[in-house]
Amino acid sequence: MFTIKEIQKITRGKLINGCSCGKIKGISIDTRSLRKGEAYVAIQGIYQDGHDFIFKALEKKAGLLIVSRPSLKGIPEDVPVLLVQDTTKSLGAIAKVYRSRFRIPVIAITGSAGKTTTKELIAQVLSARYRVLKNHASFNNQWGVPLTLLNLRAHHQAAVIEIGTNFPGEIAYLADIVRPTMAVFTNIGPAHLKGLGSIEAVYKEKTSLLKFLVKKGCVVFNEDDPYLRKLKSRKEIRALSYGTNPQSGIQLKSCFLNKRCIFEGTVNRSLKLRLHTPVVENMKNALAAIACGRLLGLQSDQILKSLEKFRFSNARQDIERVRGITVINDTYNANPLSFKSAVRTLAAIPVKGKRIAVCADMLELGDMSRKLHEELGEFLAQCQIDVVLAHGAYMRFMASVFEKHRSPNSRVKHYSRVSDIGRALSSLCAKGDVVLIKGSRSMKMERVVAYLKSRV
Repeated sequence: MFTIKEIQKITRGKLINGCSCGKIKGISIDTRSLRKGEAYVAIQGIYQDGHDFIFKALEKKAGLLIVSRPSLKGIPEDVPVLLVQDTTKSLGAIAKVYRSRFRIPVIAITGSAGKTTTKELIAQVLSARYRVLKNHASFNNQWGVPLTLLNLRAHHQAAVIEIGTNFPGEIAYLADIVRPTMAVFTNIGPAHLKGLGSIEAVYKEKTSLLKFLVKKGCVVFNEDDPYLRKLKSRKEIRALSYGTNPQSGIQLKSCFLNKRCIFEGTVNRSLKLRLHTPVVENMKNALAAIACGRLLGLQSDQILKSLEKFRFSNARQDIERVRGITVINDTYNANPLSFKSAVRTLAAIPVKGKRIAVCADMLELGDMSRKLHEELGEFLAQCQIDVVLAHGAYMRFMASVFEKHRSPNSRVKHYSRVSDIGRALSSLCAKGDVVLIKGSRSMKMERVVAYLKSRV
């Protein structure tokens, strides 16, 4: 993959131990998966410091240690140690050089919601013709993106890379590493406002990706999004839009949810799209995949067959049946866009019993937290949800607004503990009910799903 001398040049590091004459077989930041002969990069993360695992890396026969601390105590003299200023940026620099060795389509996806699902759908479509590399799970940050690119191999013919952000400048930093040939934008909404401040700032952060789009690269964007529609005025980019808007290049003309909770729709004049999902937003995500497939030379029948085969999972509006109860497991994460999408799904699914929403806090919304939770309460009331069970400090605001606007037959209750929600569901749920469970990742609402499976 690299010689130690090459890595030293890329990172501008100083070799403080061992010899620079060797080669390394790969790059790792995790001693649990580190293989013999690979370089170990000691990342100083949020919760752990990779320097604490140096000796575990030595046990695994690492071929090179990349560190930002000069201590050599206990390290054998023959082990190469490269001292750098910032191990995270060094990881990115190595990945950027490595990515430049590949002349293949590289698609970067970003947006406020739907990124991971869209990434998976695009990868599914392209796999009908290409050998595709994609992020594992949601490896979309300053560590996951470089590690994904470092998994590129000679047999890969395309790469599909999801790019996320938690702070200003992260999209541009990652895009500089990825150097996409195609940029896909799903939507712009109130996500990560604690770090970014406003929706306008979110738009600027997401579209900073365009600065690093390769020459003659193409942009795929959601025509229905009022922020992304601004991209139409940028004459310097080559764009293909998608959405329900008649002006969309890939247009969803109509769709409906059938009795088996499968969405069917018509795209452009006569293309028939079927997705095994009750989530209407996934039809739009599929349009992005159709656009990418078209731009990369796939035929319509190849694209549509690939999409019909796709199965949605990973706690993103995943439908599960639990002893006669339909559970919408959407516990992976939450922001206002994705929460409203999940509520629409709850409202759309045919039901013989009650519609129940279990709602936990949406986090990282900064000064807009209260307002956005109150708006969610009003939205839930408009959607005629029968029962709302709330958890978290901000969901108290949602519950208060829902109480004001609810129909006479609906009800809401706030719970301080997740275990109390589980017990409430045990007595509340009956066959024919549909239960949505959603909240931000750190709220750990998968505990409610587990409780339902074990007790109801």
